Amino acid sequence: MSHHSLKAMLILISLFFFSDCANATELKRGMKMVQADVPGIGLNLGAWGSWGADQLMHNVIKNPGFEPVRDRTLVVISAIQGDRVLDDTGWLKRAPNFWSGGNYYVLTGVASGKQGRVLTSGQTDKEKPDGFLLSPFPAGLGVGDCIMLETETLQPGIPMWWSHGRIVSTEISEREPGRPKNQVARLHAQMTPVQLISYLDTISERGGKLLPVTGKWYFSVWVKKKSKNASLKVKFQRQRSRPFLDVQIEPESEWKKFEFEFSAQDNGPKGSLELIFSVEHGEVLLDDVQLSPLAESKTGFDAEVVRLLHALKPGYLRDWQGQLGDSFANRVAPVFERKPTRYRPGDSETLFLYGLDEFMRLCAEIGAQPWVTGSGLWRDDEWEALAHYLRKARQQWGFKEVLVEFGNENWNTIFRPGAYTNQNDLIQRSNRAFAILREKSGNPEWLKTVLGAQYVNAGNWQLLALKSKYASHITVAPYFLYKLDTDNLAEAENALFRENEQMLIKNISTLAAGKHVNVYEVNFHTTSGTASADTKNQVLTNAASGVALAKRLMQTTLSGVREQAVYSLSGLDTYDDQRRLIKLFGITSVLRPATLRPTGQALLLLNRMMVGDIYPVSCESSSDDCSYLTGIWSVYKGQPGVALASSSAKTIHAEIQLPCQGQAELLLLNGSQLQSGENNENSEQRGKDALTVRASAFPCGKKQLTIPAYSLLVISSK
Repeated sequence: MSHHSLKAMLILISLFFFSDCANATELKRGMKMVQADVPGIGLNLGAWGSWGADQLMHNVIKNPGFEPVRDRTLVVISAIQGDRVLDDTGWLKRAPNFWSGGNYYVLTGVASGKQGRVLTSGQTDKEKPDGFLLSPFPAGLGVGDCIMLETETLQPGIPMWWSHGRIVSTEISEREPGRPKNQVARLHAQMTPVQLISYLDTISERGGKLLPVTGKWYFSVWVKKKSKNASLKVKFQRQRSRPFLDVQIEPESEWKKFEFEFSAQDNGPKGSLELIFSVEHGEVLLDDVQLSPLAESKTGFDAEVVRLLHALKPGYLRDWQGQLGDSFANRVAPVFERKPTRYRPGDSETLFLYGLDEFMRLCAEIGAQPWVTGSGLWRDDEWEALAHYLRKARQQWGFKEVLVEFGNENWNTIFRPGAYTNQNDLIQRSNRAFAILREKSGNPEWLKTVLGAQYVNAGNWQLLALKSKYASHITVAPYFLYKLDTDNLAEAENALFRENEQMLIKNISTLAAGKHVNVYEVNFHTTSGTASADTKNQVLTNAASGVALAKRLMQTTLSGVREQAVYSLSGLDTYDDQRRLIKLFGITSVLRPATLRPTGQALLLLNRMMVGDIYPVSCESSSDDCSYLTGIWSVYKGQPGVALASSSAKTIHAEIQLPCQGQAELLLLNGSQLQSGENNENSEQRGKDALTVRASAFPCGKKQLTIPAYSLLVISSK
């Protein structure tokens, strides 16, 4: 194995993978098709972060329009005291009167659809959850009913920005004719200077430069002075390095857009990035900040992200960003008018999201089918607006299908502020939402309505499938290898491949008639177990991990699942249950430059052939080789493709008859060398082999194959 890990993983198969083997295992296409017209394995696009590996967007600044936070939350009524209701949980408490002056909307029960104002909110008893005085009090409201609260408040400071001195967000309407009122940043230096700062790439000490600033970049901002002699300094730099941009702006008394192009070489030490606005005296207004590579973006996403997704060819792209507190209007708002959102208490819970328009453009650009997550806190009119939006988007972009999921993991209590942990509430509200969505979109065949169940809870699957009138799919997350309890690498490698498909097969077979199962998330989930962090990371970043994920994806397809989405595009690491950093869950460790982990390599390889009609691979052998092989056979436009994942600790010799025209492409992810410890996680290896798949020509017809231990072999003829 060479010193370059992925060069060792993806090998020119023709060098040593064909041999004449007596008594080889015979591989053929199975007789029965298991899935029709599959567009490929999907991918969770994931949330956009400004501090870590998930630097998704072209404009790297969050909340570039300085908008206030829009809060929404779910209240489950535990008691009614006159016109006042109490929540059923205490951990959602806000400051007294936080919700006062906001709105309420009844989501479940006989009062569903009624709405009004929240007059006061807060605690009357510190030992009890918050209470809310509603006006008008809706007739028929009862204990156990769910209501949505929403508010928007101007608070000290500006969300997603850090400030020193007197800085507030203030509303204006005079900047451009026809533009709605929006917020701007007001920097007022009286006795001392003030600064407004956006921090980026803040985990670079452990992650390296996850947002390298190289080449030509662009910066712009709208500025207006409110006092004479006011000036503005702008600096963009990496801490402990010379600034990339350092300019002084002389504002005018009317709004003016200032633009700068600059070239950068990010050669200094690691450190956080800072965009700093400074005012030494006077008062200045700012709005609509853009900081991005100079090249234009058709989708709003970074060019490197788009290039990577083109290579991965995901059949579906799932939009889950934590948007449970977002309104539909904000989901489709232009980026400079888009508000940060929150559904759980605390400043750290504030999110700034990419919008539906950007997401749809990205799906169209890379040829993926959109998988949209709708908030369970939406009003009826918001579900109707989504229906109209999807009809237009589908016509505009030519999507063959659109999946709409009701919330995310409603069974999971960590999402309680925006999710229906009570199954009866979930069924009631999702039935209402999906009924509106289907009716207002014309009940088209291209619309698939998706309701999430807990994978390990078979009863949850069955109840939702039985009681949901309008959901076409029950969706689950078959994560695997939750625990690793050994530091013996041979035992650890074997543990990668222990998962089987029996739970999927059993639960799918017992679902209510007419309901289908799909997979909204799947990957390793190795956050438990006594193995050391070093062992876990060595296992999860070795080629064998990609083979194990490929096996899981193929098992799921063969079990009867057509749509599935790997979790997720990017993510450097996460904490396990002992607060140790583990290399999960991103299939890339870094996006700039794009660096695929083996799980990403597996997705790239599978999507070379896993489109069209899918069959099992029929295996016959005089040995036990077939028990270690998981295989699928695809037919796309008449051309075959094959994927084989070996869970054997030994080499397998096989023979295959491939009825294609001309030559096929052969690809290998070689997982037989776990103990080498090689991967592309360090900064020197980033970008190496990330998008380059080397292949050998495979003449159509009968051939012998040699499949190394714990390896994935893909044959693509399209």
